[in-house]
Amino acid sequence: MGQRIDDIARLKEMTDKGSLIVFEGILPEQENYRPHEGMMTFREQLNHVAFVVRFIINKINTGINLGISAPELEPDGKLADALAAVKSTWQITTDLLQRLQDEHLDVVIELPEEKWKADVRYLLHVMVEHQVHHRGQLIVYFRTLGLAPPQRWRH
Repeated sequence: MGQRIDDIARLKEMTDKGSLIVFEGILPEQENYRPHEGMMTFREQLNHVAFVVRFIINKINTGINLGISAPELEPDGKLADALAAVKSTWQITTDLLQRLQDEHLDVVIELPEEKWKADVRYLLHVMVEHQVHHRGQLIVYFRTLGLAPPQRWRH
């Protein structure tokens, strides 16, 4: 038997908790730091995470029509706005996962702008993997500043 919605929801919840510790560890004076020209700043990283989650939620909802829509995001706000956007998209993802049924996981979603299609299961995994990737990048940002990153595994 394949993975179920409950399994994906647990994975997403665990990922969000670990990411939140790292994301909340960014200080306002660090929000515009970028390790190298051309890289995203701390704040831009958070906005990017929120944008991709929003994009995937809206694509899934377009394909299945669960009555969920992620709001537009303000990319030019402050660090606190970016963190609020991430938390907002996480809450909408929780709502989406509560409405999805296991049989929805095999529904193929068209992404014509990207000339790509994928099933819902894969899109949800892309969402989690993308978040973990950017969390890791932010941990490297802390280290390039000579700082210990926030500890994700605190109890």
